[in-house]
Amino acid sequence: MTGTASYLCHRPEEEGRVAVEQRRLEELADRLGLPRPALFLDRPGSGAGPGAALARLLAAADAGAVQLVLVPGLWVFGPDEEEAERRRTMLTARGAHVLAAAAGIEEPPLRGRPGAAANGGPV
Repeated sequence: MTGTASYLCHRPEEEGRVAVEQRRLEELADRLGLPRPALFLDRPGSGAGPGAALARLLAAADAGAVQLVLVPGLWVFGPDEEEAERRRTMLTARGAHVLAAAAGIEEPPLRGRPGAAANGGPV
């Protein structure tokens, strides 16, 4: 894989959290032997427009420049599971894999995950 990116979405007042999560994703890339990920950061409420960085990330995946997206969890993609899954699917449809650091593995779709109901997760 030549193109590794990370995606974060935080309000401007959460600057400290952004730095911690960015460092965590960089460390994950290091452990996996990947190059330092290019950061795509959306800041709702900053005036930059909703999802501007996500739109750039989707364009980079379309162009084949990004094949792997590191995220702290699928929650960065949306306010609810349905929206998060929709946006994750938009990336995977463009050939980019999404790896959630919280799980340490590539996350399958939120719905219908094996064992989800037994673990109190979504069905």
